[in-house]
Amino acid sequence: MPRILFLALLTFSFSTLSAQTVEIHQIQGGGASSPYVGAQVVTPNNIVTAVGPNGFFMQTPAERMDADEATSNGVYVFTNGANVAEGDLVDVSGTVAEYYGLTEITNPTVTVRGTVAALPPSIRLMPGDADFERFEGMLVRIEDGTVASGLDTRGAILAVAASSRPFREPGTEPPGRNGLPLWDGNREILEIELDAFGPAPAVLGGAHLGFVEGPLGYAFETYEIWAQRVEFTNPPFPRAVRAGTADELTIGSQNLQRFGANDARLAGVSQHIRTSLSAPDILAVQEVDTLAALQALADRIRNDDATIGYRAYLVEGNDPGGIDIGFLVRDGIEVTSVEAWGRNDTWIAPGDTSPTLLHDRPPLVLRTKHAGQPLTVIAVHLRSMIDVDSSSRVRAKRHEQALRLSRYVDSLQDADPSVRIAIVGDFNAFQFTDGWVDVLGQITGSPDPRGALIPATDEIDLDFTNHVTRIADSERYSYVHEGSAQVLDHALTSAALTPFVSGFSYARINADGMAASRLSDHDGFVLYLASDPPPAPTRRRAVGHRPR
Repeated sequence: MPRILFLALLTFSFSTLSAQTVEIHQIQGGGASSPYVGAQVVTPNNIVTAVGPNGFFMQTPAERMDADEATSNGVYVFTNGANVAEGDLVDVSGTVAEYYGLTEITNPTVTVRGTVAALPPSIRLMPGDADFERFEGMLVRIEDGTVASGLDTRGAILAVAASSRPFREPGTEPPGRNGLPLWDGNREILEIELDAFGPAPAVLGGAHLGFVEGPLGYAFETYEIWAQRVEFTNPPFPRAVRAGTADELTIGSQNLQRFGANDARLAGVSQHIRTSLSAPDILAVQEVDTLAALQALADRIRNDDATIGYRAYLVEGNDPGGIDIGFLVRDGIEVTSVEAWGRNDTWIAPGDTSPTLLHDRPPLVLRTKHAGQPLTVIAVHLRSMIDVDSSSRVRAKRHEQALRLSRYVDSLQDADPSVRIAIVGDFNAFQFTDGWVDVLGQITGSPDPRGALIPATDEIDLDFTNHVTRIADSERYSYVHEGSAQVLDHALTSAALTPFVSGFSYARINADGMAASRLSDHDGFVLYLASDPPPAPTRRRAVGHRPR
């Protein structure tokens, strides 16, 4: 006798009298929701393709699949416990429902008719695929893909069916606004549940995803593969920057993600600064709670390696959450002064009548020497992009901070065109326009020609160079947001300092790491300054247009 779930066979027979007999592709329909929502249906002779703790996926045998590419031939059956196995041939009756976007059959009665020799062939997702609704509930696979974001705390990764990872591009996020540059949102990014049928393996961002296969579900407003089989190759990790040479001054930056006194990450951050960042001469840090916390880090570094001594500098800012900007400076590096620039600057936000403080985290200005000449290092942590698409206040504040900083550094160059300036830190902005505000275009003096709702104004006579634009395209990221690699942490140099730059690179330890083991959510970087300008490379004349 065949196995029965929840109801006796007699009950199943009576239930079919009032239900419509349909194929799975009819249940799924051609849209985002099933045309049978709320209806009682019977769908016979389908193959169980995957079994989870709360239900199973089933799919129409290949010979009965419809030819319509807009409709899926798979569906999820919610049983809250299942007594079926992969390969079972089943009849199912129940009520069609949409559970937060996932089409499923609920309150089912399931009859196992027998088993099949092989599951239906999986559908290979191809680069650029973004219309996943037509595959919902079906077996799918990725070959030669790329992991866009490492294992999260829920046992999932983000990936694309392409040989390179997805990057943030210029423009607003969808749906955007008429007249503004628009980014496509990288809709091809897909979530993969690695722990759907067992323990999740340790997968890093940037890994080569040789093969993954499983049914395609939908949860938390995103499509996801419930991985039954997965093959991957992780990249080298962690990956340190090179050590500076004897005639180089090194300037680094690292967002420490709310680093406080007695922080459990103290040992790990010490090791990261000493090894991954190769102990830069000057390290700008963001999101440190207090000077005492930063001093504790300096002390730990010295205790871990007596040859590396740092002095801590931090000026309390105005951030309501208490996070500040600071510097760690190696012993032997002269410091003339450290001050919080614009700490008491005010502005009047759109809709306000009274002024308020402009800088939650005022830029921290350190004056030192480079090759015997004065050097100004400005550490920044600008207003985040949270609510930039919905708040005129946020947009205006981001622009005003960038505008005033651009005028400040231009005034330094006006006073002395030979002044050497480095601006480093977490700009909370891309190297191009985000469509709402062009922060980096404003600060460098090179507005993005694509424009923005609040366009950048050219306040700088001698433009700054953003060294992110000088490294390989594949390296242009310091943060990964919802699978899209992006740059938030930049190093800018004045016209007089740029000829001395001998290198720039990110240390890979955080952005591509697994969420449970990251020291921060940002990768840090190091900028290298030679004592003498490096010789200019010999270049062939390029044919055609060379992108900026």
